[in-house]
Amino acid sequence: MTTEWKTVLEKYLKLDTFHQVTWLSNLLYIISMMARSTYEAGTEKVIQPELLRRYNELLHRISTQQFFIARGVLNRMPDDVFFEMIYEEIEYLGITSSVINLLNR
Repeated sequence: MTTEWKTVLEKYLKLDTFHQVTWLSNLLYIISMMARSTYEAGTEKVIQPELLRRYNELLHRISTQQFFIARGVLNRMPDDVFFEMIYEEIEYLGITSSVINLLNR
């Protein structure tokens, strides 16, 4: 995990529950927009099905964590483990710097 991503985690951990859920909504929005690059705009054609699946799995994991936080579920993935998983996936997808830049706006 890079220093930049650790800084993102540190900021996230300082948020209250409402703002964590909101932050995760923003992350979901950013990643879903980037996932659009896996298909041809205006058509039904998927040009990168393997990457689209990776994006979908990442979106699923983030939305699950968001749901658990909103519901007050304490027996969920620990935040540091969750952030490490996100980092590994966005690194694989090659979108780390874009995600960090958009989150810092």
